[in-house]
Amino acid sequence: MHLKKQAELLVAGAVRASELSKPVFKNRDPWYYPRTCSSCGKNVWQQTKDFHRVCRDCAYIIRETPKGEKHPNWKGGRYNHGDGYIVVQVLPDSPFFAMADSRGYCLEHRLVMAGHIGRCLLDAEVVHHINGNKADNQIENLELLPNDVSHLPYIRLQQQVYKLEQEVKLLKWHIIELEHGNPVPRREDNVLSDVRRDYTEGTLDEL
Repeated sequence: MHLKKQAELLVAGAVRASELSKPVFKNRDPWYYPRTCSSCGKNVWQQTKDFHRVCRDCAYIIRETPKGEKHPNWKGGRYNHGDGYIVVQVLPDSPFFAMADSRGYCLEHRLVMAGHIGRCLLDAEVVHHINGNKADNQIENLELLPNDVSHLPYIRLQQQVYKLEQEVKLLKWHIIELEHGNPVPRREDNVLSDVRRDYTEGTLDEL
């Protein structure tokens, strides 16, 4: 390094990384300057590329994601779980806090049912949505079942209803096609399964 530049560094109080017991990479011994953290006021050693940063301790505090009401995406402690169910936050002083998970959240339909019967639900108990809408958690739409076995007939019934609804939609499409004079594949034709798949996937026009 040029002697003049090195003298300027020494005047500025800079020292080599090796003198501060900091890592040296590939025989490169960078200069560190004395700086003051803009957040806590603590004296630290930094390279010129780090002058805009705070000290390491403050960096961890600043980087920590705020929780609860302080989080920028806070929505009142209620959100969609992604599979159709609604999840809500249960406060520690709630009589139903035992139903909450490790994060303090519980499925809303279970919480509504627990409030209706006045006790925490057992893990084996199942709350069934009568109309099939998992986001409709009004007590009139909920039914408490003792276990998963008793819930299976409801699931199979809903699946059968959905299958019949798809058949009705397909038949409506057949009627429209016939009214326009277009040929409609017979049920034994292999193309019928393709038409059914295209319709249920939304590639055919809505009826």
